[in-house]
Amino acid sequence: MPPDLRTNRAPIEKNTIFTLLIPYRRPQTMKTISIINQKGGVAKTTTAINLASYYAQKGFRTLAVDLDPQSNMTEALGSKAQYNIYDFFKGRPLEVEHISENLHLIPSNIRFSTIELQIINEFNREYILRNLLEPVQEDYDICIIDCPPALNFVTINALVASEFALVPLKPSSFSYDGLGIMLDFVRKVKTSLNSGLTILGIVLTFFDERKVVSKATLDKLERDNLTAGVMKAKIRAAEGIVRAEESRQSIFDYDSGSQVAQDYKSLAEEITDKIGLAAPERGE
Repeated sequence: MPPDLRTNRAPIEKNTIFTLLIPYRRPQTMKTISIINQKGGVAKTTTAINLASYYAQKGFRTLAVDLDPQSNMTEALGSKAQYNIYDFFKGRPLEVEHISENLHLIPSNIRFSTIELQIINEFNREYILRNLLEPVQEDYDICIIDCPPALNFVTINALVASEFALVPLKPSSFSYDGLGIMLDFVRKVKTSLNSGLTILGIVLTFFDERKVVSKATLDKLERDNLTAGVMKAKIRAAEGIVRAEESRQSIFDYDSGSQVAQDYKSLAEEITDKIGLAAPERGE
């Protein structure tokens, strides 16, 4: 069960992230990464959109999965699908939507906000998404899952279906206070439901090394022995990201030469190295 989120903060267990960083490779083709944070406004969806877009543009067969009822990823990628993740959780056979070359989407919908109550008594409710994705394991190189901003059964489904969890962290006291809860949540899913789950890392977003709050967040990560789990790539705050989202584009389509586009490129390449994602080798 999810942890009690009525408390503002959970103590960060020493070595939690190091335990979760032990490499594991599930014997399958598709590498699946959940982008997870129970806090809103930390660039979770932005990170999911831009990672999926980058990998698709680089020739990787990419599946984006929108599990957030707010459907921001679905809207940003211009979905026109008739059916969505709500229908698939309710038993309709999975259909993926073609967005662009190498990029497919499983869209979301506001109706998905009610799914918690509807699956609460379902047998093996934690495995619904894993079972849905099983038939397409060989069709894609990588799958990026945008989780809802909550630690609930939908997020559990995402983590059970994933090999990796990536945690965007905005430099702020409120965002950092929830980090311990989140890492403990992932640890519990790993222990109880998916032994193959690994924390890929913490990625700092809205980062500005000149600001006190960014420096303070780095100090807290060092204090809690979490620096080894922080991705080298950091995502800077940039107006271009906002404009790209308003125009329903990834940052690579909107302004591929911008600093923040280079940040996401660095993050994607760092992830590629960490998860052992091989360069696509397919004929024309």
